[in-house]
Amino acid sequence: MSKDFVRDQLDLYNHFNFPQSEKPTMIDLNLMKMRLNFMLEELKEVAECSGFELQEGKFSLVPQIAENLYQISEAEGILDGLVDLQVVLLGTAYLLGFLRNAPNRPDDGIVSKTFFERAWDEVWKKNMQKVPGMREKRGHQMDLIKPAGWTSPDLSDLVKGFWGKCKDCGYNLANYQGVAGSGKCNGCYIASEL
Repeated sequence: MSKDFVRDQLDLYNHFNFPQSEKPTMIDLNLMKMRLNFMLEELKEVAECSGFELQEGKFSLVPQIAENLYQISEAEGILDGLVDLQVVLLGTAYLLGFLRNAPNRPDDGIVSKTFFERAWDEVWKKNMQKVPGMREKRGHQMDLIKPAGWTSPDLSDLVKGFWGKCKDCGYNLANYQGVAGSGKCNGCYIASEL
């Protein structure tokens, strides 16, 4: 039997009465900034316990500990940081409404899935189509690359209305501020400029 991390996260945030939107929706930008920094904080904990530090947007081995890395690394800190990272990541998904049950699809049967679980399934299927190889930007042979003809997962049905609706006609916006930061869809924005 596998662990249900999503259920645990729901139990945790429901226990503390943290708000969750009724459907996937962007949260307050200050809260989003805090959550991103929180994830980075946990990722940095894993890195530091492994002998790495963040430099110019990438992790680098700390030179003075490179020769003694396996004597200095803190296995417990690495494990704790990874678990904390999962908690913060799923907590952010919760606040964004991605841990709500998504509408069932015909192939679901009677099983309900959250938006996050459904997205996981789609990304997983696409990742299983990749092949082992080295990407230049990551520089390690233990990686997966996209073969010719590979297409990205389509998650568009899971995020409809995420950025809100046009303040004039109610159309689902494609980005946070709508057209030119107006909070309006293309049609209403153009009409208002005429």
